[in-house]
Amino acid sequence: MAKGLGYVSEKGRAPRFQIRVPDDIKQHFGGKDILRIPLGLPDGPEAKRKATALYLAYLDTFARLQHGAAGGAWEPAPPPPKPARPLSDYTPEEMRAMVIPGAKGMNYGQHEAIATGTQSFTQLVSTHSAMSAEVRSVASGKGSWALDLLSAAYLHTAGVPFDPHHESFRRFVFVSASAIRQGFLEAAGKRLEGEDVPPPPTPEKMTPIGAALRIPERIQSGESPGITLGTVIGRYVAQRERQGTGPEITRKIKRCLSIFGPHAGLDTPVTALRTAHVMEFLENIQRLPHDWATRVDHEGATVAQLLAQEWDKPMSPTTFDQSYKGTLKAFLKDSQTRYREDGFPILADVVELVHYTREREEDEEQQRAFTLPELKRLFEGAAFQAVARGEPSAIGGKDADALYWLPVIALYTGARGREICQINPQCDWGEEDGIAFLRFDHKTPAGAGVKKSMKTDEVRRIPIHPDLVRLGLPSYLQRMKDAGADRLFPGAPIKRSAKGNPFERAGDWIREFFRDAGMRDDSPGQCVTGLHAFRKVMVTHGANQGIPTYAIAGHKPEWMTRVQWRSYYTAPAALSTILKDLERITFAVEIPMQRSASWSNL
Repeated sequence: MAKGLGYVSEKGRAPRFQIRVPDDIKQHFGGKDILRIPLGLPDGPEAKRKATALYLAYLDTFARLQHGAAGGAWEPAPPPPKPARPLSDYTPEEMRAMVIPGAKGMNYGQHEAIATGTQSFTQLVSTHSAMSAEVRSVASGKGSWALDLLSAAYLHTAGVPFDPHHESFRRFVFVSASAIRQGFLEAAGKRLEGEDVPPPPTPEKMTPIGAALRIPERIQSGESPGITLGTVIGRYVAQRERQGTGPEITRKIKRCLSIFGPHAGLDTPVTALRTAHVMEFLENIQRLPHDWATRVDHEGATVAQLLAQEWDKPMSPTTFDQSYKGTLKAFLKDSQTRYREDGFPILADVVELVHYTREREEDEEQQRAFTLPELKRLFEGAAFQAVARGEPSAIGGKDADALYWLPVIALYTGARGREICQINPQCDWGEEDGIAFLRFDHKTPAGAGVKKSMKTDEVRRIPIHPDLVRLGLPSYLQRMKDAGADRLFPGAPIKRSAKGNPFERAGDWIREFFRDAGMRDDSPGQCVTGLHAFRKVMVTHGANQGIPTYAIAGHKPEWMTRVQWRSYYTAPAALSTILKDLERITFAVEIPMQRSASWSNL
């Protein structure tokens, strides 16, 4: 079992930080003897440095609480009012003036710990050695993860806006290291060698280093704790829904905050939120399995149970960055603006200090486009020919229409599987100026049991490609409409667990078909596993031929800003214009017509 300053790594278990709580302040930590915190990192130098940072921060907290309990002279004041100036506007001299009181506070704290015997000699030496190592690392140009963390915590508590990637933050860490060396380490080292070094004067009112990392004490007075995190989360979700945020984005927001809220405490006053709440949440969330939501929603598992295990396939780096880091940062940024007067701390930039550390590669499940030879092998092969003929051995009890039309429509529209399956034949297609079209719109009436969703609100009308006309799609749509069908493939049942997604069952069938037909490719970063590969075909094929596909696939064109796309692009191109582009997209593949279909049984 490897140990260090608060670092514990046992065989078969993830590394953790732990520290013993002094007896006289246990009441501030729920009576616990030992605090244990998952580090969210594999065993190695980074995990040990993080443990060092937490160790130093907790020692600072313990000293503050012990002096307060004993009625000592030094009692740090609450954080000062948040200045308007960002860190990038500070000169090196101003940065030094900001951190020197914190370094002197550490000096004073060590002297008090020796005088009162609240820390053992071993603890004192360990603290001095750890801080010395981090300061030397910064001075040599190697940098210090621990001092990065403590510097960010200090700035957040002081209310100074900063960008962790800007050179001003690197300078602040460098200045902090120098101040700690001069204001604390030199005097501390002499004391440990037996010299009687007087403490500095009682520190001025200031924000102690590490204050933002401490566990907030419970409010024991009868005063109102003020606005709580749960209230802010509830208002934020309602606000985003009122703003017309799409269902997919709303789902991500609710998923993320439904875990962050209980993690930090829904009843926690916003004034008690700390850097640790944000960092521990992001470090823990990435440990969940890639399908954690399904396990919670449909298998009865809890997030705590899932975090108690190590998973061979954890959350992907893309999901972590986009669905959790991005979502949480947006929430924190909005909240620290709206509730600044209520004491909501500046925490949004803390998100950038946490990185993905699990053993998965970026985009390892990224699907690629089918190649032309693969398209020919798929559509001209015996397996798809049998599906087109409706042979029972090929259909295997599945819906013949879904097996045939899903890949064909996806190839010529670039639409997602759910977008196709939720098409309502009663209203989501038509003809204008002699051009037949499909409508992808989550606001039109949905079929029974269907919950329409568009991933990024990409509402659009797409002309039906001439090859789809030749294959009989308009005729199929008309038959479905005449039969009263309210979704494209009524023979494909909707799973109870699918929450209104008509593609889940049909998507399983397509994946099985790819596998059985020998079309599946699990190469990392170059997968072909499902229908999304056809969307890649449309966009890739169009781009390679210089054909714009944004009006077809619904993606924002690269030459247009997001603001322009969302707020100024209000009149989509005419169907005739889109059709001219669409007609140029052809595939040298002979797709057979469907000869027998389940619609005939309606």
